[in-house]
Amino acid sequence: MANTISDYLEWTKNKFGLVNYQIHDYKIYRKINTNSETIYTLCMEWFPSHIMDREEDGLNPDGTASIELNMHTLKVQSAIFVGGITYVKDGISFSSQDKKDIIHWIEQETGLVYQEHFRLHREDKGEFTFQTCIKGIPLSPGGSIEVKINSDGKLVFYSVIGNYPSKNSVIEGDYSLILEDIEQIAQEQLKLIHFPSDETKELVPVFAIEELYIANDQSVTIEYPLAERDTITINEIIEWQESIDQLFNREKMNLIEDLTLEQALSNLPSPDAFPITSEEQEYCKIAVTNFLRQVYPNQSGLWVLKTLHRDNGYIHATLKQSEQDNLVFQRKLLLFINRKSYEVINYMDNDFLIEMFRSYPKSGIIKVMKDEAFQYIRPYIELTPVYVYNAERKEYILCGKLDSQYGVNAVHGEIVELNKLK
Repeated sequence: MANTISDYLEWTKNKFGLVNYQIHDYKIYRKINTNSETIYTLCMEWFPSHIMDREEDGLNPDGTASIELNMHTLKVQSAIFVGGITYVKDGISFSSQDKKDIIHWIEQETGLVYQEHFRLHREDKGEFTFQTCIKGIPLSPGGSIEVKINSDGKLVFYSVIGNYPSKNSVIEGDYSLILEDIEQIAQEQLKLIHFPSDETKELVPVFAIEELYIANDQSVTIEYPLAERDTITINEIIEWQESIDQLFNREKMNLIEDLTLEQALSNLPSPDAFPITSEEQEYCKIAVTNFLRQVYPNQSGLWVLKTLHRDNGYIHATLKQSEQDNLVFQRKLLLFINRKSYEVINYMDNDFLIEMFRSYPKSGIIKVMKDEAFQYIRPYIELTPVYVYNAERKEYILCGKLDSQYGVNAVHGEIVELNKLK
């Protein structure tokens, strides 16, 4: 491991052959991976030697090499040459656009094994996208590896993002789940949902499968979207007697830490790496209640505190309405709680999105019942193997992903593509 910034810069310069480049700026960041480890990253911007500063709009000029490096493993997390232009002469390049050469290079860079830990997802004219997997079975949430080379075979884009779990965090198994085994669950997941149509300005009633992950042994089901790392499930209705007659002032959030080389070298854990204690959960409940009393004073009992988790130095509280309608977009609040004062300092409300469709009338009279709709959609239901991260167990478990790209129009019973309704 390097001991000074100069060491890291020299290593990077040699790695990518940046002889015709000069370092313009660098910064240290940290984040938490799925194993609750703090990863320190050195982010560097290398300008071509003939360019001295950013463009007038503040953007990096074409040819800039933006490189992110894991400071402890010296593994490259990304290397992006802006505009797909590189001034490197003797850097990383490939003699052909054969994916075998690309795959071999990725294996050397990451320590991962093709078809064992990652697989090809898409290939198109010098662009290769791979997805993480366990023995060919995808992960959720997963990761991706992307490589782009120019017509000369030179590397112009490389990115490794997402989750690459350790071996002891994956419970491997032989997938055996079939639709007949979980048909009752599939019927329960068929929901009547109203999709807004931009074309007709109406709400179209459609029976659709609500995505669900079912453990291979059917011991547990996991709803979509998946919970964040180390998420605490609360599921409590928030009620109060008196409101707070005071204007809520949003505070500016500081999402960029000012980190030092000493912190990185000592591998000081990020505040996000620590679990939310029972005492902190109670403080957060009070903070959420006081926020609702202040901002939504007349909505006692209408909100459910679903989860708590840490991110970017704050505690995030996710809330949903206790009574949801069947619109495809559901009302949601995301509150940002100061981890020291336990006060809500900012929030996001997706009401603006739902407001767009409140004036839409419902199209037609529903004539198709749920049982009938299930028979129509059954041939279009997909049950595919996937390793899913279970936040409670803190491990990836083998599941069947229950989903369908189609739905049944509840007015006339026709099969419709869901992605054409949104």
